[in-house]
Amino acid sequence: MEGGELHLKRLQNNCSVMLERFVEVARATREMAGTLRTLPVSKDRRLAIYLQKKREDEALAGYRKASHTLLAALEIHADLPDSEPAPQPIPVGKSRGARLDTRRGTGNGHPRTGT
Repeated sequence: MEGGELHLKRLQNNCSVMLERFVEVARATREMAGTLRTLPVSKDRRLAIYLQKKREDEALAGYRKASHTLLAALEIHADLPDSEPAPQPIPVGKSRGARLDTRRGTGNGHPRTGT
């Protein structure tokens, strides 16, 4: 593995780790806020929520930094040999959104009839 590829792998791994950390911290924040049942919330509970939200903000900042670093490195190292083919865009007719009919008044693709 060449030096450039190794560097990109490290950046990709760092980005993945930071994303997993952010998801874990955000889930903990959601669970903490989801357990609130009564108002007013005690001072200790508000402090705990504030500190958890601060950890979430820090985790998000870490992920954004890792993601930005990875994307910047990909722009710089765009001339590295392809280790895998680039993903092809999905044609509109074959995408999931093309099959989803969200219009009101339809059922199985047929317009509603009657009253």
